Amino acid sequence: MKKTKLPFNNMKNKSKNLYIVTVIFIAILLSACSESASNQIPERTIPVHVTNSDDPNEIVYVNADELIPSERHYYNFSKEFVKNVEYVQQTLQEVDTSTTEKWLEDFDRDAHPERELATWLLIADTYKTIIKDYPKDSRIRKEIYDVILLGSLGDEQYVQSQISPNYLSDTDITSIVTYYQQNGRRNPLTITNEK
Repeated sequence: MKKTKLPFNNMKNKSKNLYIVTVIFIAILLSACSESASNQIPERTIPVHVTNSDDPNEIVYVNADELIPSERHYYNFSKEFVKNVEYVQQTLQEVDTSTTEKWLEDFDRDAHPERELATWLLIADTYKTIIKDYPKDSRIRKEIYDVILLGSLGDEQYVQSQISPNYLSDTDITSIVTYYQQNGRRNPLTITNEK
């Protein structure tokens, strides 16, 4: 078997070690740079607006699996509120199997249920409009819903970083996010940064 001559075969041990460490460091640095440039937002994260911060517009990304639901408030929701929740539930039932009772319970955990409901009404209306342009395929509709949901939390870059589409093209995703955001606004979650 033929021996391969490496560039450091004729170097002294100290120089050889320094060369190897330098090559490894450069490889790690290049790997880290290309990884952060291609995907700056980690997967399975949610943008969260932090209150009680030095920067009133601070948004951080929190791992979705680490969020803990708040306690119920036992709000006395109006008939109109419940009717709107029923509309959201019925419109999204093919992509979200939660019952109206579950939706109401989740809204009851929210500090600002009216604002949250407004977001969900926009999501439902966007979904209802967008699916008209696509085949009646549950897999495609679920992907459309995921894009709209992510679009309610962040911009197109955020959506692209969080989804690996099987049925929608990048153009589809851009169109859906643009449609949602032109008809509404992004609403990152708000948490209090307790120090």
